[in-house]
Amino acid sequence: MNTVLQQKLNAYAMAAGCFLSFTKEAAGQVIYTDIEPDLVVDHALFAAEIDMDNNGVQDFFFHNNSFIYYDTSWLSFRTMKNIILGPDEIGNAFAGISNSFSTGYAEFTRYYPFALNNGSLIDELNTWQGTETQIMALRVYSDEGAVVGSGGYCYWFNFAIPETVDKYLGVRFKDSDGDSHYGWIRCDVLELGTVLVIKDYAYEVEPSYPIVAGDTAHFVGINSYDNTLACNVYSFRNKVYVSLEAGNNCRITIFDLQGKQAYTDILNGKQNCIELQVPSGIYMIKVEANTSVFAKQLFIASY
Repeated sequence: MNTVLQQKLNAYAMAAGCFLSFTKEAAGQVIYTDIEPDLVVDHALFAAEIDMDNNGVQDFFFHNNSFIYYDTSWLSFRTMKNIILGPDEIGNAFAGISNSFSTGYAEFTRYYPFALNNGSLIDELNTWQGTETQIMALRVYSDEGAVVGSGGYCYWFNFAIPETVDKYLGVRFKDSDGDSHYGWIRCDVLELGTVLVIKDYAYEVEPSYPIVAGDTAHFVGINSYDNTLACNVYSFRNKVYVSLEAGNNCRITIFDLQGKQAYTDILNGKQNCIELQVPSGIYMIKVEANTSVFAKQLFIASY
């Protein structure tokens, strides 16, 4: 694992320690695997597989593929080279989308896994694709060797995205008992979509429990709290509105999904409006008064 990522993880661990200290004890655990050296899929017909939970069953495959076909639109042969992946087991899936199109002669559907950012939440709300062939990078060559096409819907490589570094595949897989788990795999797609580098991966031990892309610690969500404080919280754009029955001396704390504190203050009054300057995203709002607590997840915009 590279030094920059290790520094990020160390910094997260320090921030998350404070965040986790006032939550109920988490039953889950994240299992992290560093691939040393990085797994490089860099030539045609090279394949690799990953066993997420090390139970002897391969969960996902990766393949650098190349084949020749006849293009009826141009009346000539074309060479297609792509990096594909897919689940090795029924029920496993990648977070991504599908796109259906017609060539005039036939209907096709292609599947494209997302290139998730660090900090993206991976859970049941993602769109999941379980088809056996999904595309990270696609290039089409003419007889003369010129690139004449790319996967316009590819999140990892296309004409507008020449390379992708340190993005995440969101994965869902079944264990030996048939329980589903969420996880992530960190990858690069380099050299104009010809090279895939697989760096590390992790999964949440607790079945069907969310995980945050890049994280190696258990995600703390709204279910970690028992709401015992009479409180109403909602957001509009970059403002958070808090209505309190008690009214005075309630502390509000706002965290992002990685446990980093974005705001804290004492609320004095039944109606409160807090204006934030934070990146758009989902945040955890926690309001405390003596031994009572209220917690909620909200989307907060940056404007």
